[in-house]
Amino acid sequence: MQRYILFILFNSLIYPRSADWDADTVQTSFLSYKVELFSDGYVIPWGMSFLPDGDLLVSDISGKIYRVNRNDGKKAMISGVPKVFYKGQGGMLDVEVHPEFEKNNLVYFSFSDLVGNTSFTAIVRAKLIEDQLINLETIYKADEINYSKSNYHFGSRIVLDNQYLYFSI
Repeated sequence: MQRYILFILFNSLIYPRSADWDADTVQTSFLSYKVELFSDGYVIPWGMSFLPDGDLLVSDISGKIYRVNRNDGKKAMISGVPKVFYKGQGGMLDVEVHPEFEKNNLVYFSFSDLVGNTSFTAIVRAKLIEDQLINLETIYKADEINYSKSNYHFGSRIVLDNQYLYFSI
């Protein structure tokens, strides 16, 4: 069920209501849902993950991660985020809360890492304490010889399952 909620929230953030689209309720063959603007002011919201308290972490391609309050939609910027290469399809990409967040406070995220004039996807984990990332640890970073001068196709969805980390690049 949480995946359906993420899907609906993600689509409502990316495809906000416009003057030429009046649907308050969307009916699909699987379910129907109401479209509401919950939080705005993003360049491009790229990834979302629920915290145990129901708040939402939202990554924005511009290089930011926000905690969005579940009750009022207000967002607080997370500090301690590494420098991100933001150009084309590059930027802050996915974010995923560890399944045992209440015990370890771990958050995983992916972003476009810049070295000189080349870039590639990096996967990092950190502890989220209040609205600050601390103890950043690089989980994956390609050899710099594999970095590219292009600014597209960074991939980067993260899934945590049965103590394994899966990601696309």
